[in-house]
Parts: sequence; structure tokens; C-alpha cells
Amino acid sequence: MKNPTPFSSAMTRLLLLVTLLLAGCVSSGGATVSYYLLTPDMSGNVVSRPDLRVGIGPVELPEYLSRPQVLVQVGSSRVVADKQHRWAGPLEKNFTDVLTSNIGYRLGSANVVIYPWESPGSVDQQVVLKVTRFIASDDGVHLEARWRLLDRNGTQRKSGTIALADSADTRDYDAIVTAMSRLTGRLADRIVQLL
Repeated sequence: MKNPTPFSSAMTRLLLLVTLLLAGCVSSGGATVSYYLLTPDMSGNVVSRPDLRVGIGPVELPEYLSRPQVLVQVGSSRVVADKQHRWAGPLEKNFTDVLTSNIGYRLGSANVVIYPWESPGSVDQQVVLKVTRFIASDDGVHLEARWRLLDRNGTQRKSGTIALADSADTRDYDAIVTAMSRLTGRLADRIVQLL
């Protein structure tokens, strides 16, 4: 039997060290990470407009929300990101999907699509949304957005702002995300009134 070369002996020690380190990480019992999703709010009023083709987007969320952690604003300007409370995926996509579902439910329509769609003119109305605030703070959860409503030719028909708030215990992340889901439903209610 051959004697191990210095290289294979060093490699064996390195693999043993990596294995021990990984085993220590796995068994360290670190804090559990919780993942969250916005969910559709089906409590709004249904307006029967099944033939209306509505396009949602582009939808833009603030840059500070592009991180995986659920953020909480503390005081007037400080934001806290807790590593144990994270979004299950990109918040902007989750927000857009849920808003679209909420609007489709309220219109009683499957003709609500997310930007970009197949061809120009394939929607009767387009809702462009720039969310400027979507966060929990000391006094509850807030959703503020600027919106524009375009016709099938891309001509702006209306524009404005929406500011919504809901109460939630900012120490309870389930309560925060549930309130954010409710606000997304209330935003859908307001948008449907504009169509």
C-alpha cells in the first residue's frame, strides 16, 4: 500500500476541518428564520365588470424595500432590518401579483394582466403605480403611492396619490404582514373606483 503524499494528507485534513465546521454550523441551533408573503384580500366589494381588460404596471416599490428583510421604521428616520424576519421572495413581484389578484377579484374578471402584456392596445385601461412608502412604523403600517390611469393608446386620463394606513403591533411580524396585505386590498378597492 502506498504512503499518502503530502498533498493528499493536507487535502484530507482540510476536508476533515471543513466537515467539522459545517457540522458545528448545523448543530449550533441558531435563531429560526421566518419567511412572509403578502396574501390576496378577498373582502372587498365585487363590481361586475368582467369584460374590462385592465393592465397593472409598471409597479415600482421604493429601493429600500428591495432587500429580503421585513423592515420596520423606528422614529422619524431610522429603519430596522431583522435578519430573522424575511420576505419569501422579491416584495415587488409579490405586491404586484397580490394587487392584480385583488383587482381581478373586485372586477369579477380574469382580464387583469401584469405589465408587460402581449401587445399595445390589448388592455382597455392601464394602471401605473409608484409606491413611495410601504412600511410599519410606530403608529401602524403605511402605504402611499402615486398612480396614473392610461387609456388603450397610452394617453393619461387621470393621476393622483393614495395614502392608506392600518394598525398593527410593530413587534409582531405576522401582524405587520397581515396589515400590509389588508392595505394592498384597500389599494385595489381605490383603483377599482377609478376605472
